[in-house]
Amino acid sequence: MTMKDETYLIWSYEHAAWWRGAFAGYTPDAIAAGRYSYEQARNICWEANKHRPVDEPHEVMVLESDLKEFLETL
Repeated sequence: MTMKDETYLIWSYEHAAWWRGAFAGYTPDAIAAGRYSYEQARNICWEANKHRPVDEPHEVMVLESDLKEFLETL
């Protein structure tokens, strides 16, 4: 399986929450977060961050398989 075949969540540093599914707001609960394809997550993050400094993103893609590790960094 490649990274493009995996499922992604999107963390919003701007809102300190996860994107919900179908672009329906935010949630602090990773279980309630939306799951997106690589292409969907990449496009969402690109649009959200295109005018931001690279080291200060508003939104980031998180592989679902890396969720536990990512949560430890927050």
